[in-house]
Amino acid sequence: MSLEKYDYISEIENVKSSWKLKVRVLSIWKMMYELQMIVMDEKCDKIGAVVKQALCPDFEKDLEVGAVFMISRFGVGDNKGKYPVYMHKLKLNFYRNTSLRRVCSFYGPKNAFQFMPFSQVWDKKDHPNLLIDLIGRIVDCGDLKPYEKEDGGEGKRLNIEIEDADNLKLKCTWWDEYAQQMHDFIDGNKNGGPVVLIIQFGKIKYWKASSSQGAGQLSSKVQSVHDDFLTMPKMTIGEVIDATKPAICVVLATITSVEERPGWNYISCRKCKKKVVKKSAFDLESIEESVGKNDEDDGKLYCSKCKGVASSVVPSYKVQVRVQDGSDTTSFVMFDREVTKLLRMSAVQLIEKQIEEGDEDTLPGVFKTLEEKRILFMINVSSYNIDTVYQVYTVTKISNDPSIMAEFDNNQPGDDDQDDDHGGDFEKAGNSNTGFLTLKDVTSYTGDSSNALEATSETAASPLKCPVDAVEDDGIGENSSTKKKMFVPVKIEK
Repeated sequence: MSLEKYDYISEIENVKSSWKLKVRVLSIWKMMYELQMIVMDEKCDKIGAVVKQALCPDFEKDLEVGAVFMISRFGVGDNKGKYPVYMHKLKLNFYRNTSLRRVCSFYGPKNAFQFMPFSQVWDKKDHPNLLIDLIGRIVDCGDLKPYEKEDGGEGKRLNIEIEDADNLKLKCTWWDEYAQQMHDFIDGNKNGGPVVLIIQFGKIKYWKASSSQGAGQLSSKVQSVHDDFLTMPKMTIGEVIDATKPAICVVLATITSVEERPGWNYISCRKCKKKVVKKSAFDLESIEESVGKNDEDDGKLYCSKCKGVASSVVPSYKVQVRVQDGSDTTSFVMFDREVTKLLRMSAVQLIEKQIEEGDEDTLPGVFKTLEEKRILFMINVSSYNIDTVYQVYTVTKISNDPSIMAEFDNNQPGDDDQDDDHGGDFEKAGNSNTGFLTLKDVTSYTGDSSNALEATSETAASPLKCPVDAVEDDGIGENSSTKKKMFVPVKIEK
């Protein structure tokens, strides 16, 4: 039996109409007067196609994202409209007699992503109709919030922040069904790892200093980790210890050891990462409307930031390390986001590993890998540190990017005595198994507030190193507000 012959998108011209294409449907969406889609052939070339409103009943029931079709008797027109379907000079027009036949074979990928580095997004402000693909790790996510639409109806929006392999960030706002879809996914994920987000066919729109993605209705702004660390005040450990005013500063230092006391994990609210406590330890006056004034313990755990019962809890890192540079030594405390970034495993995963190995009562050996690592620490020198001469400083962010550390070194005055032997110990972002180095937290957990101790693998088998009501109030909620963590890839398409 002879193979069926067909053409490729690269061969299409608008000088004739006797074309036959075998394509996979990548995306379908409805406009006011037509149905639009993007299709791809076996050579991974893409083109837009349009079905006019009057013909939608004839084709809409058969079209499906991911399905492969043999298409013939269609029109080919110039793609010169105000809102082109895809950045191709031509587009396909469906007619009443267009043949649409579903087939099984397709010698090409399911998707052919062309991921754009975040650094190039801003450069595309003069191409408002360009559709782009982005991939990034969700590092922050807010709550689902209502807003009033222009027609008087109520919509929903969700703020998120994603980070690419170069540590560049996009601050985004998702609207309506995309906001709900993202929120529901994050809400239903229980395994405590990071979420990798793929945005396909995002359309960029710019106003003022922001950009937005039309496909997901994202409003975005690029922010560089490079700028974060090289524009903040630089200090040595000696200068930090001698500080007389509160400050956020950057210190380049080497970890010499991980301190066993005061332990390495605590039980946190999954939603905001704040420590949870028993009712008797709670500030009842601030939440008397939601909790009540009775201070007797009721077996539930409470979150002061969320002002009520913690609907779900999860172990989180709190690791105190001893650090040094050429000027002095001191202690830094790192929380869940930073420690997970360095160890490349969540606290839940490490606890489960300890249980499997029957070694629950000792400091995990993986912490030894942190010793002799040279890192850029962004720390908070608080009023409490200064007033009480308390020399344990909270880390708010870290970077081990060799290029950033090298530039920091070159701009750092008086650091000639510092040890440079470990300047290249860490892989650059993007060399980890997931393609990203930074692991941060993601947000908006809502659940049954009456079930504070949800029975999951994360909570049932979580050996605490100290009672939950004895965990030090470390301000983790302030440093990672309304965030939680996931590990599952999610794809949002137009």
